[in-house]
Amino acid sequence: MRQGIDQYRALRTLFEEHLKPWLAAIVRSELSDSRRLNPDKLVSVEEAASIMGMTEAATRKAASRGNLPARRIGRRLRFRVGDLLDLASYTESPR
Repeated sequence: MRQGIDQYRALRTLFEEHLKPWLAAIVRSELSDSRRLNPDKLVSVEEAASIMGMTEAATRKAASRGNLPARRIGRRLRFRVGDLLDLASYTESPR
């Protein structure tokens, strides 16, 4: 049983450190290409989470804390694509 847990942890670490950032970069690239003409387009929490490489829960929490710019339309949160891409490129830039 212990070996299975260790394998799970190794795979999860591999995903978190290598695959998840790579997949998030691909999604951001595709979204920025498809929406290049309209950075004012509003997207859902799910799409914003993909762009930022975060979970939906973390995206909601960041928006409620004011760390991610968001708008409420009725009861739903919406995020401006341009704001997310600007923030994503800023957080990925070398320091």
